[in-house]
Amino acid sequence: MAIAFVQGLTKSGNGVSSITSAGVATTSGNLLHAGLVNETGNFTSFTDSGGHTWTQSNAERVGFGGLDKMRTLHTPNITGQASHTFTYTISTNGAITLGVIEISGAATSTPLDQANSNEDTTGTSHASPGSLTTQADEMIVGTGMAFTTAFCTFAAGATFTAGANLAFASGQLGIIIEYKVVSSVSAYTADYTTSVNDRTLNACATYKAAAAGGVTYARQRSMTGGMREMAGGLIG
Repeated sequence: MAIAFVQGLTKSGNGVSSITSAGVATTSGNLLHAGLVNETGNFTSFTDSGGHTWTQSNAERVGFGGLDKMRTLHTPNITGQASHTFTYTISTNGAITLGVIEISGAATSTPLDQANSNEDTTGTSHASPGSLTTQADEMIVGTGMAFTTAFCTFAAGATFTAGANLAFASGQLGIIIEYKVVSSVSAYTADYTTSVNDRTLNACATYKAAAAGGVTYARQRSMTGGMREMAGGLIG
């Protein structure tokens, strides 16, 4: 099964230290990628109703003079839930936003290949640094946040599709999580645009597709030869 996007969600809050998303149905064996942003306070925890262990994809990036922060996490090979919720908690009341996307067909063990991030201080076009993949079939996932005093929307890059997208508005931190599936090794950047000149934090994480199933030809020949030898011994 090829690696593919399944669904995405966002949740934000202001003047609070914790938010919990609405529940969505998820599928066992899939991978979840989370983007977490907050203004003031520090990361405390990110949990889900399935009790999964979350691993860092992109380390926390601090921008805008230490005011705003973004990190990404992932958990592979999940146990699906009928009403899967996600909870993000910080150390003090403030503006806080989470985004989560579900991915099918990813490697079920150590799926993260590459990850990096940066900060843009102005402009409407934004991109992460390049991430050189180590295998052909992967999903490139970009995560971005904006901080501005004006209403601001996000648009995915020309070769990307937005999986989770929440505009920046008064009392609401914006976030975009975008993705694209690739089939060759290269240095990929995750790019997107904002509707106004903006300061942004930008991250890129690449996830490996699961290896194709089935028995290899060499292994199949070995198994066939062994069966023939067994049959010959029984006949003799």
